[in-house]
Amino acid sequence: MIGNQPAESGDRLAWEIKAVAERLRRLSPARLRMPWPPYPSRAQAGRMLAQRLADAASGVAARGADQPPEWREVPEIELFAVGEQVAVTGADLVRELAGGADHAAGTESVAGSGGVGAGSGGVGAGSGGVGAGFGAAGAVSADSGPSDVVGGRSGGVVGGGSGAGGTAVPADAMVWTRSGRRPVSAITEELLATLRELRLGL
Repeated sequence: MIGNQPAESGDRLAWEIKAVAERLRRLSPARLRMPWPPYPSRAQAGRMLAQRLADAASGVAARGADQPPEWREVPEIELFAVGEQVAVTGADLVRELAGGADHAAGTESVAGSGGVGAGSGGVGAGSGGVGAGFGAAGAVSADSGPSDVVGGRSGGVVGGGSGAGGTAVPADAMVWTRSGRRPVSAITEELLATLRELRLGL
């Protein structure tokens, strides 16, 4: 059970991410492979969403840098892992929006050297699992998922330590995207619209 949709924007984002991830986890392989216009398949819709979430987390983490982050591609792995990819990339974005990264010092959380979402929590690689640290925003199975769910090699997507006590990113903050800087509020609203579409349509 996911519960009622919260009113606050940050909480709504976490709620939508969790809802879509759980929906994808419950779909059969046959349904995941089925075409779902405008996406080639439901699985591909999930993968595209995971990439957008990863990009958004990277852009938020690097908001204090003069140059955009090194954009990293979410790998196309086993069909059953699509829900986990959405969960971990989404959880990382939620953490970054809560001020979990030290963006003034180079922003290693997502844009760093350990793959998409490399940080401090572990992606099922021995130090907390896929969803460790999602906390009040909605836990995402702390012990499940393949170690390469989002291509991380060491460190983690969510992390339970460095995000505590951070200052939330202001809605008007300018963050990096692949096409330049944009207000974080615009990126969040676009993601919420896509998440709602997937939650209601998958």
